[in-house]
Amino acid sequence: MYFVDKDNLDTVVKVKSAKRGNDVYFKKLYSKFKKLESVFKSRVGAVSKDLTKVLMLSLTIKRDVSLAVAWLSIGKRYNNFITKVRKYLGNVEVIRVWESHRDLYPHIHCLIKFDKEYSIKRYRKRDGSVKYVVDRVLMQHFKDWWGYGFLDVAGVYNIDEAMRYIVKYVVKGAMYNEKNRNSLALLWIPIVTG
Repeated sequence: MYFVDKDNLDTVVKVKSAKRGNDVYFKKLYSKFKKLESVFKSRVGAVSKDLTKVLMLSLTIKRDVSLAVAWLSIGKRYNNFITKVRKYLGNVEVIRVWESHRDLYPHIHCLIKFDKEYSIKRYRKRDGSVKYVVDRVLMQHFKDWWGYGFLDVAGVYNIDEAMRYIVKYVVKGAMYNEKNRNSLALLWIPIVTG
């Protein structure tokens, strides 16, 4: 973007604008997200290793639809899902981001903050890492409400760690590089009708 100095018409100032994928865009997005993170964390309150108000979800789409349909419908599918969550579990606040898998199909990462607490249990996976799981009934509800593919739910016992996890995907999607170019490109699929 260029500006002309009104007092000296011979002076032209060049200013780099924010465009998706460049460093100016990244800095603006990161600044806004840090403010959002602060507000989100302040509303969560204390979390423990037995109870949490925050769950971390990963949602995928079955490969029974075309790539274009998957990307064009991801927003609507997510809205259907979160509407069901709100209907049955009450008011929620959500931070979500989507990106493409290696096969280019979209998936969603989100943190959901509830008004009430849910019990979580520590589970040690085969690789030695620890995950906090919700009870089977709640997990099955989430699977039924999603219904478009795989869903994973983890209880959040460390809000800072959970926020870093989401920030990683926000940042990854904001800056153009070879690893995330497909996610950025697929957000802009043109709708072609025959």
